[in-house]
Amino acid sequence: MSDYQRRLPIYLLVDCSGSMRGTRIEEAKRGILSLVSELKNNPQALETVYISVITFSNTVEQVSPLTELVKFKEPELIPNGGTMLGKALGLLSDCLKTEVKHSDNGQKGDWKPFAFILTDGSPSDISDYQKYAEKLKASNDVNIIACAVGYDAKADMLMLLTNNVIKTDSLSNGDITNYFSWVSSSVMQSTNNIRRNQRNDFNLSSLPNGFEIVTNQDSSHSNTNNSHKVNPNVIIKNDVEKSYEELASLASSVVMIGIHDETGELIGSGSGIAIGNKGYILTNCHVVGAGVAFSVKIENYEGIFPTVEVIKYHPKFDLAVIRIDHDLTPLPIYDGKKKLVRGQKCVAIGSPLGLFNSVSDGIISGFRKDDDLTLIQFTAPISHGSSGGALLNTYGEVIGITTSGTDRGENINFAVSYEQIRQFASNFIS
Repeated sequence: MSDYQRRLPIYLLVDCSGSMRGTRIEEAKRGILSLVSELKNNPQALETVYISVITFSNTVEQVSPLTELVKFKEPELIPNGGTMLGKALGLLSDCLKTEVKHSDNGQKGDWKPFAFILTDGSPSDISDYQKYAEKLKASNDVNIIACAVGYDAKADMLMLLTNNVIKTDSLSNGDITNYFSWVSSSVMQSTNNIRRNQRNDFNLSSLPNGFEIVTNQDSSHSNTNNSHKVNPNVIIKNDVEKSYEELASLASSVVMIGIHDETGELIGSGSGIAIGNKGYILTNCHVVGAGVAFSVKIENYEGIFPTVEVIKYHPKFDLAVIRIDHDLTPLPIYDGKKKLVRGQKCVAIGSPLGLFNSVSDGIISGFRKDDDLTLIQFTAPISHGSSGGALLNTYGEVIGITTSGTDRGENINFAVSYEQIRQFASNFIS
């Protein structure tokens, strides 16, 4: 160990959620390759720096293990679905234990690692995020620098993880490229400090154009009174409208439900939405009433998940809650603070005719009363199999559960309103 060549481990955690599709993910790819190329031209960095890339979306993967610069290969970045930053931090924690050499018996290990995080959204897995963020921040085993890009990125959430947070709201072309160039400069500064036998702790300086440092005061709008504590049972809602592409990426929280008879034969299908991260799924009562057993298909997962139990149902509301033994990313349920209006845009996600997680758009065309039940009439096309699917507003919040349509007119469809959802399933909503 005495002749061990100390390394400077660099971990790049890159958001690959659905909203990163297109220009953003291409900039990230180019930025990483440019970063590596610049570091290779620095003799001290070439000798010292090792790089790893961890991606997070619906899934979390270390696409590049900790590798010396000369052997680094272009990582595969595939945007898809949600933002599982909490699980990415868990993977980072594991990598720090297994890949980084620590001081032992008076012998020096690797230099203190860096983790650079780039995200354009908010963590989908709030409970995991809180657990690992607080753990990593308290350990002080890694220098963490977090970057929030775009209006939907919640910089105040990142303050729970590290005091080194920068942000840009514009996310214009070139911002992500500039960010990685800045990372390269910061790493080379650290290698220079190492050469001078100085500490390699990190201080924010010389930010890329258009970026600014986030402080506790910037986060004063948080509901946590600047404590940066996050309630793991609360979904962080965006206050900015989403694009149709971003709304479509929420399909990862919408499931297809297989309906089986007493022999196990598949006799039909419906849809459902994740409302609780412990496997709770909301669907229509008439979906579970049509069979004896049920199975669940989840986007981006192989295989079928059997239903553990039908927990409750309400024929009048046409709602039911089932559970599977698998963690889910809940969709936020609309809070009703702003009244829904006719003409308002909406998006429906479900599995019509068994076509898994189809997305359609339309408007709210009216509100109908059936005794005490409020139904939202909307124009987004649905068909048999869509029952139990999500009707979303443009902020990605569930305003209704699609329940029925009519064959006697075009695009006359109905959804059980968020009011009944909250009344019926309040104990299960995350």
